[in-house]
Amino acid sequence: MSTAQPLVSDVLGGFNATVFAYGATGSGKTHTMVGDPHNPGIMVRALNDLFLALRLADDPEQYQVSDLHEPL
Repeated sequence: MSTAQPLVSDVLGGFNATVFAYGATGSGKTHTMVGDPHNPGIMVRALNDLFLALRLADDPEQYQVSDLHEPL
């Protein structure tokens, strides 16, 4: 909550945000970011907060959400 949640309001305000995980191989970066079905990670929680805020927004049509990623 203290790491990524404040960034959601910044994103809704038009700013870019990045959460960067670093550490040794096998240290749990992926689990911290993604989590599992019973314990969601930072990315899942932040996206849930983002889409909840969009649903509750006075004018949700003012926002555009896109995803940039490399195909697997």
